[in-house]
Amino acid sequence: MQWSLEKVIAKTYHLNFKNQTDLSEVFWRSQEYYESPTFKKKKFTLDEFREHYIENSDKDEFTYMTDWNGFNTPSKYIRDVRAHHNPEDFRDYDHFMFKIYDFISSMEGDEEFYLIGTYGRGTEQTGTYNHELCHALWASNQEYQKKAKKLLEKCSKKSLNGMFKSLKKMGYREEVFEDEANAYWSTGVYDYEMSLSNKQLIKFEQLFKKFRTGARKEIFNA
Repeated sequence: MQWSLEKVIAKTYHLNFKNQTDLSEVFWRSQEYYESPTFKKKKFTLDEFREHYIENSDKDEFTYMTDWNGFNTPSKYIRDVRAHHNPEDFRDYDHFMFKIYDFISSMEGDEEFYLIGTYGRGTEQTGTYNHELCHALWASNQEYQKKAKKLLEKCSKKSLNGMFKSLKKMGYREEVFEDEANAYWSTGVYDYEMSLSNKQLIKFEQLFKKFRTGARKEIFNA
């Protein structure tokens, strides 16, 4: 498994993998424990999740590990997964995630941090990286979130309803609609149902660019 870890902004780390499967295998459990409408803060096994995912998709096989290009999770959910799940359910990928958590914690001490994940290098992962970094800013920077919410308040009901409708179809919980809307509109990753005027989009993009500035420092490469 080839991967690299870098600190991108304050208390935010980026874990990048060479391939999509390794990325998803490492992140899936903490991501679903954090955000899933069904499994949030619950104990669940891979078999239980696999069955649920197939039942709620239009496919006859489990495709999760190749469906998602990026992940993001606050550190406390990684810690809680390790504490509250049956250790016998953990696989090598889970133990790798816990090692990453311990390594970052050794630098951050008792402070919470945010971990985002992507795969690939260069332009192939830039859009996804920015999208996940936007989530990190929303969760960790109160000033950024406050300004982003003001931009959302100025959006038309039609635009917001279109975005929220799309997010619901994609399986997002209502409580993260604003966070997701901001991430999609700030990084240019959305479909026609999520559309917004160019004038408004520019304001989201400019706000993100203002706050995303930071020194990207590679910590480890394997």
